[in-house]
Amino acid sequence: MSPHAASINGTPRIPAVRNRRIWVRYPCPPDTPGQLFNTESSQVQQGIVRNLSSGGIGLLMTELVRLGTVLKVEVDSPAGPRMLVVRVTHVTQQPDGWLYGCELDVPLSGDQVSDLLTENGDEAAA
Repeated sequence: MSPHAASINGTPRIPAVRNRRIWVRYPCPPDTPGQLFNTESSQVQQGIVRNLSSGGIGLLMTELVRLGTVLKVEVDSPAGPRMLVVRVTHVTQQPDGWLYGCELDVPLSGDQVSDLLTENGDEAAA
């Protein structure tokens, strides 16, 4: 056992996995569509936006793309479609496709996140 490994009564202790997220993720309305342009393959793909934060977006797609791939994601907002540039940072296989964690090229403000999370692009009642 290395001098840095912790143990309890001689049994090695597995360190807890830390949540390293710095942005709060918000779920998107069910089946929020996103149109994706894959800058690596020059293909347009359809996806579902699962969640959004000031620094990233979760996308569900049926196509497998490589880590580090840059995508342009078009999502609806009250002001009209908005293009977000993201880089794929992790991928998890799901029963209905691949869930991609993507980092935004330019972080969003809280108001921008709220606008994008508004269901069907309808502005919230004042």
